[in-house]
Amino acid sequence: MHESLPTWITGAAGTIRDLAERSWTLFVLLLAVNAIARPCTSTSHDARLYSLQALNHAEDGAYADDVFLRYGSQDRYSAFSQVAGPIVREFGVRPVFFTFYLIFNTLFLFALFRLIRTLIPDPIVSTMSLIYLATAPLAFGGCDIFMVHEQFFTPRTIGSAMTLFAIERLLQRSYLSTGFLLAAGLAMHPLMAFGGVLIACSYLTMKYLPVRWFGGLLVSVSAMAAVLLALPVVSAQMFGVIDEDWHSFIRVAVGYNYPDTWDTKDWLNLALALVLPVAGAAWLFKSQPNRQRFLLAAALAGSAGFLVTLVASLSPYALLFQGQPYRVLWILKVLQIPLAFAFIVRWSVAESLPARLGALTMIAFFAVGNLAQQELTIIVMALALSMGLAVLNRDGLGSNWWWLGLACGFVLGALGWMTYRWWFFASKREVISQHFDLNEFALFDLFHPFLWLVGICIAASIWNAWPAQATVRWAALVLAMIVPSAWFATEACPTFRRDYTRLGQDIAFIREQLGEQGKADGRHPSVYCSLNRADLLWIDVPATSYFDIIQTAGVMFQRQTAIELQRRIGLVAKFEMARQRKEAFFLDDAKKVGMENLFHEKFDGPAPTALDLVRLANDPALDYIVIPHCFDGLYSATNGRVYLYDCVKMRKASGVSTGIRIAARGR
Repeated sequence: MHESLPTWITGAAGTIRDLAERSWTLFVLLLAVNAIARPCTSTSHDARLYSLQALNHAEDGAYADDVFLRYGSQDRYSAFSQVAGPIVREFGVRPVFFTFYLIFNTLFLFALFRLIRTLIPDPIVSTMSLIYLATAPLAFGGCDIFMVHEQFFTPRTIGSAMTLFAIERLLQRSYLSTGFLLAAGLAMHPLMAFGGVLIACSYLTMKYLPVRWFGGLLVSVSAMAAVLLALPVVSAQMFGVIDEDWHSFIRVAVGYNYPDTWDTKDWLNLALALVLPVAGAAWLFKSQPNRQRFLLAAALAGSAGFLVTLVASLSPYALLFQGQPYRVLWILKVLQIPLAFAFIVRWSVAESLPARLGALTMIAFFAVGNLAQQELTIIVMALALSMGLAVLNRDGLGSNWWWLGLACGFVLGALGWMTYRWWFFASKREVISQHFDLNEFALFDLFHPFLWLVGICIAASIWNAWPAQATVRWAALVLAMIVPSAWFATEACPTFRRDYTRLGQDIAFIREQLGEQGKADGRHPSVYCSLNRADLLWIDVPATSYFDIIQTAGVMFQRQTAIELQRRIGLVAKFEMARQRKEAFFLDDAKKVGMENLFHEKFDGPAPTALDLVRLANDPALDYIVIPHCFDGLYSATNGRVYLYDCVKMRKASGVSTGIRIAARGR
């Protein structure tokens, strides 16, 4: 694929090509910018759930009563916990998850490195694409829940790395290694690796079947699937059933699995991810059958995954929905970046007006990240400023002045929005620090990928040649190790956690109060803690969590889990809503409505009462309650910030009657 470079990048082109030729230097630079742009916080987000699964295996089922695990979870579909459990038993969950992050994030980036350089021959396009991929969150699916490139460790990272290696081997026509790598990915995380299986199967079928036969096979399979879905008795027997009530609760708890909840940004992302591989096959690689076949296979797999998800979300068939086939879209999100960059480079110098407008559209897509009103305002202002400067300098810019003015305006707007967000977080730091710890700041994505692209271009245009290769490599490698290690130190140091995190003293208080006496018959005690950090209960106390919003991620896999969580929500709703009200600064109207739908309580409803506490304490599945609410005569201990209630004592006949009388007086 030969490209004529536009004038706006030619000043940096020679140095970028030189960097692309120095493979290991480029790779360690990617590690360094990734470490800075997307800092590691190894036990955040879904890593918390996987840490629970690993701890449960490490302690021979001591956490089995936790509601997330009690009736079965997605853990049974993966070998991860069986492999990680013994290692966690020896070294602890935090060091193990951090080490796994360093290893498998590096493998993930290396797999990206190999795939993009194999797919895109142009060194400028592949290098700039890799910088973007290493520094961007890369959302796929809906509601910004899942990111291709995660800043914490889960087996998804292993499954994704193995899958990227596999499809790179597929492009290189090494089919046996493709199969082995996909098998390894499936063992660690089948949902992430299955997209690679679909692409490989589609690719090989297209390769070895005539076009007419392949088309006939595709039509036949689609018809058979339609007939099968039209026969509820047969389909229900094959896939299992999610009844209407179960679907309703899943929609409330984890609604991002339903495409009809996705917003405009998600649909634009999906459309571009599906269209670009087809366009790339038609125009970028029309004389290269191997790449054409691969891109068409990816587009076919992505379309199939999305359509099956759409049908499954509207039908009662459990396995189709629980398999989350839309997750194949993560691979198309990876391909979206280099293909879009290749089109931008080609179309920006085209004579055709539609082609130039198409390039601008893609630049705008990458520049506008959230569609927030403030963001759009800043971008419009940047466009006006940039176009004004372009008009003043139109003689120097030539006939392409308007295109350059708009393109630079989008880039400036994106950087302006990033600057505004930095200012906002700095000005609101006191409020934010009350609800987020230092390591959680890493998840705010405050660096726009354009910052790194512009920075690399400026550096490359200043330097006619890169400095000593060894110096750059070692400096980048040191950064790639020091930055995540420094972030990890804030999570791993017990003294730092106790004295310099917002919940450290409270968790230390709970651990001290429960002590070893809390563990009986090889099981950890059950604690309801309304502080919204179930992972701290699991790892630091240790105890099982009676309820935490993060545990609702399991409702789509087991009906009994959904039923039990609904029951518990009825008991904890007022305590949970009291916490949500304290975090109202971070919630828009839609999120407040979501909380109301989940807890069946008005957002501005009444505070919890002593009677609510007694009702909760009477649940035999609960041992302790830790809340920031003081009900005199009922709590067993306090540190002045949170109050611990011993449910076993409260459930004794005399305690219950006393509690009810106290609660009645306090209503």
